[in-house]
Amino acid sequence: NTRDTLLGVITDSFEDTDSTRIYKGDNHLLGTITNDPVFGKTTASMFFELKPGSYPYYIPGNKDSLVVDSAVLILSYRGFYGDSTQPLRLNVFEIDKNTPLDIFHAYPANYPASFNFNMGQSLGNSINVDIRRLGDSVKNRYEDATNQIRFRLRADVAKRFLKDYDSTNAYLSDSVFRTYFAGFAITANTGTAANALLKINLADTNTKFALYYSSSSTGATKRDTSVAYLKFSTSYSGDANLVLRDRSGTDAVKHLTTTAKPDSLVYVQTTPGTYVRIKIPGLQGLSNRI
Repeated sequence: NTRDTLLGVITDSFEDTDSTRIYKGDNHLLGTITNDPVFGKTTASMFFELKPGSYPYYIPGNKDSLVVDSAVLILSYRGFYGDSTQPLRLNVFEIDKNTPLDIFHAYPANYPASFNFNMGQSLGNSINVDIRRLGDSVKNRYEDATNQIRFRLRADVAKRFLKDYDSTNAYLSDSVFRTYFAGFAITANTGTAANALLKINLADTNTKFALYYSSSSTGATKRDTSVAYLKFSTSYSGDANLVLRDRSGTDAVKHLTTTAKPDSLVYVQTTPGTYVRIKIPGLQGLSNRI
């Protein structure tokens, strides 16, 4: 015998206030969503450390003959969400030494004010990112790669890491290095046209801080052009991914509740976002059946 059974379903939507964490090996978010009428605005910023692989650290080559070329911050691009036709304008800063990252703390994506990091000086010009071009190849003596976001930093930043820092000061140990440089902060401009979030992976080999220079390794007249890399360590580099939602004036906020407000419409947004509670009262008294 086949019988039809109707069960009433009660749903309501809540804001997710749990401390969602984005871990070191996860894809991080970077960018801004400015005109989503359903869920509102989203801004995503990144804070992270790129470091030498060991200490004391030495820039290979003859320091006295070293000539600084450039410093380039390279991020590994893993995809996007949103509108790829509008460019994103990204900014790179130094993290203020007075608000360093805790390398052993997994920060919530919507972390409270007590964990806020202050941004220090800008390290270079802002760049416009055309998302549609991020799959283009980068080919030079040291790179044969795709899916890279590249920031060329100021000349004095390159000099700082190649000439001013050495194994007697900043590169002496990890704890000393962190007092000289607290890490990078990347933000996106919240212009009306920008409407995308980039996925960035710090642990990928495409992410690195490249220091280009030339030197004479023997002290002779012949010079060797080279590059030194600082990279992200999932064990010893701090990171935080700040993802903030602003749902004011949107469709979703009209249907969110803090207690219980049964609603025929539910709104699900990925964390830090919303969640839905579904109750089926008739299940409690239902007999066993297939």
